Amino acid sequence: MSQEKGVKGELSGTERERALRFILLALWSRKRSKLRERLCLSLEGPLDWPYLLKEAQSQGIAPLLDEALGSLCLEGLVTLPLKLELRNVRAMVLHRNLFLLAELKRVLGHFRTVGVEAIALKGPVLAETLYGDLGLRPARDVDLLVKPADMPVCRRALASLGFESLNRREERHAFHDPPYFLKGPPRLCLELHWGVSDERLVPLDIKAMWERAGYALVDGARVLTLSPEDNLIFLAYHLTKHWDMPLRRLCDIGQLLEKYETSLNWSYIIQALPGTGTKSFLYSSVARAHRLLGAPVPPAFRESIAPGALWRFLLDRVASDRVFLGLSNRLGPERVGLAHCLMHTGMRRVGQAYLYHILGESKGLKGLALLRKGAVGVVGSWLALLTALGEKGLRGLKPAD
Repeated sequence: MSQEKGVKGELSGTERERALRFILLALWSRKRSKLRERLCLSLEGPLDWPYLLKEAQSQGIAPLLDEALGSLCLEGLVTLPLKLELRNVRAMVLHRNLFLLAELKRVLGHFRTVGVEAIALKGPVLAETLYGDLGLRPARDVDLLVKPADMPVCRRALASLGFESLNRREERHAFHDPPYFLKGPPRLCLELHWGVSDERLVPLDIKAMWERAGYALVDGARVLTLSPEDNLIFLAYHLTKHWDMPLRRLCDIGQLLEKYETSLNWSYIIQALPGTGTKSFLYSSVARAHRLLGAPVPPAFRESIAPGALWRFLLDRVASDRVFLGLSNRLGPERVGLAHCLMHTGMRRVGQAYLYHILGESKGLKGLALLRKGAVGVVGSWLALLTALGEKGLRGLKPAD
């Protein structure tokens, strides 16, 4: 795309950068009306509305954008087709989440009849517990955490409800079964976890998570969920683990920090971090949420968990905000994956994470095929690192500067 200059420099850069700057400013404005004037000013410049909608959908935050624009009373400034399309996306998200929650309640109810308790992770539960609106957060599947001893009972229970595992447990998974599917339409995917991380790399304390879990009212049902502190650590670890919809995942963290701003037990989090291996994951996540979304994070907390200056510089170079949001086409996914490896604690874990990063799911590969895949992975990651270190004049994206 050609470079174009926005009005008063507010949205300068490529169309995608202008769209993302507008989206970030709108998300900031949801809770801070003082930014409304800056948002209105950005609307005076040329914006490619179809492209902006496409970007909002690809980032998984179209419903949040609809809420932000509606709460700021910007009628007449936003095009009618965009408003109608945003409302349509929000309605589809609500419909999907209602379906997922209905199935979640059915599964949890059946689990209880066989004496099993389960914690609901991510998915539509976050829409209700963090956002207070089932239409604001898209979800694709259901994730449940059960105790390891209950796994055999749960597998039989899912089979009795019509769920099938297409992989027939042929793949090796570090902390969950292969996905279970319920034939549709609409089709439903469910993941059954006995852990939330590969304990060889990130030893999260599952026992403590179970002890601190509590019930939340979700669509009229009592659902067991992680404590806010454990959920923050869990979401932070997963932020750079996946490449798709990074802004939606960051908004989950920002929303959690907003909702529990005055009640989060920061002392518990600081004490828990050394044993979980998530210190750099958490620092990177809360710092980015604060920078891009204005999420409230005590400065003393950020400073207490910040990695060393050299390591922080390296992480910022490898996966800057622009790379994280997909604005850089220069090996962006490879750079985010490499940053995820570097966030692990200790060189042994970094090395193990890197080995998995370059080899991925390599079951069945042997000899030259495995060597070829490893060589391609090494070349790609080193190109990503050299590209990051060679960049000059990195521009930030903080929308409220």
